[in-house]
Amino acid sequence: MLISTRIEYFLRSGAPPTMKGSCVDCKNEINRCHPCSRHGSLTRDPSHSSSRYSSLGSCEWGRASNLRWANYAGTTGAYATAMTTAASRWTATSSPVTIYKATASTATHFQVNTANFGNTHWSGRAPSYATCANGYYTRAIPLQLNTYYLCSYNAQRKAMVAAHELGHNLGLNHVGRESDACAVVTLMNPFDDVRTNCSVYGPKADDVRGINAKY
Repeated sequence: MLISTRIEYFLRSGAPPTMKGSCVDCKNEINRCHPCSRHGSLTRDPSHSSSRYSSLGSCEWGRASNLRWANYAGTTGAYATAMTTAASRWTATSSPVTIYKATASTATHFQVNTANFGNTHWSGRAPSYATCANGYYTRAIPLQLNTYYLCSYNAQRKAMVAAHELGHNLGLNHVGRESDACAVVTLMNPFDDVRTNCSVYGPKADDVRGINAKY
């Protein structure tokens, strides 16, 4: 049963994209991100007056270390690389988070499904179908990457989308606006072009503070 849904919406402007096989020609389009409709509580760290992060719901992992992502379907080649890069960017932070690719002998926490989901207006999303018991996830939760849009993204942007969705799966909500100055833009800013233009490809200090507050 669908418990909750967290979606990155990419609004398309101009003429419909021209399909090229499983890819889409987006070169003449403007990608904008619409904030997800689910609300989280904006928290400010009193020790850092400018800090801001937003928690997504009350469910979390029992621990943030040694989390594992697995290829549920289609996450190969450039998309497997994007997930590996995204996971390493979270692992490199000063938070307790460490994320690696699952092996046959390890548990799986994030099931990654990469496919051409079509003109759905999102390039990545992290819907949660998992049951939450006593505040903790009880099974792996999904992460979806939409090649309809991502096929036109370079490696940095693919990994950025993957890292953003991992942020949701770790329990962070959107925070920030399209008008934010680059100095305050975080990975969880909902606007893809803002993150790209500000070269925010991985977790920033406020993202890490949000995780440290949660775990």
